[in-house]
Amino acid sequence: VTAQALTPLPASPGPLGFPLPGGRVSQPYGSNGAQWSVLEAAEGTQAVASLEGNVIATTYYASLGWVVLLDHGATVTAYFGLQDAAVEVGARVGTGTPLGTVGGSPIFGPGRMAFQLNAVSGNSRRPVPPPF
Repeated sequence: VTAQALTPLPASPGPLGFPLPGGRVSQPYGSNGAQWSVLEAAEGTQAVASLEGNVIATTYYASLGWVVLLDHGATVTAYFGLQDAAVEVGARVGTGTPLGTVGGSPIFGPGRMAFQLNAVSGNSRRPVPPPF
């Protein structure tokens, strides 16, 4: 494994953007105990980075589809249920950068994805409700 030096993240990344342009929340954070929000948009819509950050993981799961994790310093955002991953680990992305196409998870269904916001404290992360 090679370590990659990444540009330091801004101390204050700014307000969290909505990760699915033209989409809406179909299941708010906490619905049925879920630690994420389910978002819905037209098939083929691209999920986008909600904040500037570094790509720390892109992983495929049969049940969840592609999952992309972005590190923003004080927070980590997770994008579940993508059909593909349009970014690579180690990349620096700006707010609004396309991450992948929604609808890649049989759990969430067509045109849907899940979004999770995590507060970071030391080496631990815990899901927190997003502001939408």
